[in-house]
Amino acid sequence: MLEKLNLFTDSYFRPYKEDSHFLEKKAKFLFHLENLYRDLEEEGLEDQVIYQEIMRKVVLGEIPIDLKGLSIDQNKTISYKNKYFQNEYIDNIAFVNANYFKCDLINSSIQQNIISYLTFDKCYFKNVQFNQSTIMQTSFKKNDLVNANLSGCKISDTSFSGSTLANIQLDHSTLSNTTFDNCYMQKISLKNATLINVQFNSSTLSKINCEGAKMDKITFRFLQGERVDLSKVETF
Repeated sequence: MLEKLNLFTDSYFRPYKEDSHFLEKKAKFLFHLENLYRDLEEEGLEDQVIYQEIMRKVVLGEIPIDLKGLSIDQNKTISYKNKYFQNEYIDNIAFVNANYFKCDLINSSIQQNIISYLTFDKCYFKNVQFNQSTIMQTSFKKNDLVNANLSGCKISDTSFSGSTLANIQLDHSTLSNTTFDNCYMQKISLKNATLINVQFNSSTLSKINCEGAKMDKITFRFLQGERVDLSKVETF
């Protein structure tokens, strides 16, 4: 199990340039993981349950991760082309500093994951479960996200362009500095979601449920211009 935590730490810090700060922060993060593992082990939990709990705490930010001062190393970018990851629980694929082209992730589970500095180009995400994931600095280009579940996600500094988003769940999610350009968006649930500086440009919107949502005035005006029902929305 400790070896698995080492591998996870290596993969988590893989995208960044290696220097003295990198080594210090990586060692500190692994130290926290190992201590948590020993605490959970003393509670009598099995290794598989412990690993899932550790991953949950990482995604929710309950384990301190200090990435300040680290910079992305473009020489470490991983590329996937025409790969199939269907019907999988994905916890071993690079979700930081990678490019995906024409990859198929239909019916896969990417729950409670951290997705950052990625480009998805012409990929298939039909029925994919993103629940409770953090998505940031990521670009979705001409992707199929029909029936994808992004409930409880934190999405920031991310763009969707030329993509199909139909029957999407974004309930209880937080979207900030996110753009939808030339996207087809139908039957989108934004119940109790929070939207900050979310822009919809040249996109087709219909049947958008914003019940209980909170949003800033910029986002409100974009949706108002698309004639979305905002009667049950709170602005700030």
